[in-house]
Amino acid sequence: MGDQALTEVPYEVRRSDRRTMALELTREGKLLVRVPRSVPEAAIRRFVAGHADWIRSARARLADQRSAHPEPGESERREMIARAKAILPGKVALWAERMGVQPTRVTVTSARKELALMSDGYLANGKTVLCRAEDAAKYTSLAAIDRPEVRVMENPGGLNEKFARANLPHATLTIHPVNEEIPGLVASGRADVMITEILEAEYYASQDPRLAAPLLKSPFTHGELGFLLPPGGESLLEYVNAFLAKERAAGRLDELAEQYLRGRRP
Repeated sequence: MGDQALTEVPYEVRRSDRRTMALELTREGKLLVRVPRSVPEAAIRRFVAGHADWIRSARARLADQRSAHPEPGESERREMIARAKAILPGKVALWAERMGVQPTRVTVTSARKELALMSDGYLANGKTVLCRAEDAAKYTSLAAIDRPEVRVMENPGGLNEKFARANLPHATLTIHPVNEEIPGLVASGRADVMITEILEAEYYASQDPRLAAPLLKSPFTHGELGFLLPPGGESLLEYVNAFLAKERAAGRLDELAEQYLRGRRP
């Protein structure tokens, strides 16, 4: 399955027993075209050409993501894994209690994305701002936050701190050891802003009327949560994507977000 080219769009074909054609862009920028075994090359070329605009757009988004979140070095990777092992069990327990589920174990690895398959996204995510409700109209851009008088608070060693250091060099950054305490500290006035994920910002704003998340629809970075599946599981990937499409069309994904992220029980 050697690399092929169509004008500006190089790609690699991967055939399997799947029933549909799909495109996948790896973090390294390689375009994979997953197709049924019987699809002729001419049909593949037409499929890629018909999605050229999507490919260029996806590569532009990937470039932005790689710039904002560069790959860590080996020593940094080991340090992050050690921190994850210390922090994640508590976070999993917290969200398991809120969602009424009980995972059997938490495993932390450094496996890279190209060793697995990623489903379609089921929930938007990205870096955004959590602030006091009275300041919601004030902190609507990085420029508005990146000022010496603005007190930004983050937990140590995570992507939130990394984003704040890279994008808010003039703000007053305070590192607080317990991530779950920071929203309350913002609400009480001990900090002005927390940079966090859309999911966290939306949840905390829904639980505390003193807080607001004014940029949920226009976060500083853009991404989606999806399901990571084992390599070679194209049939399972196709099933999961079809399931997500059905649930999205029925409004079920929105219902779950309302229930578990915004605290609006049916």
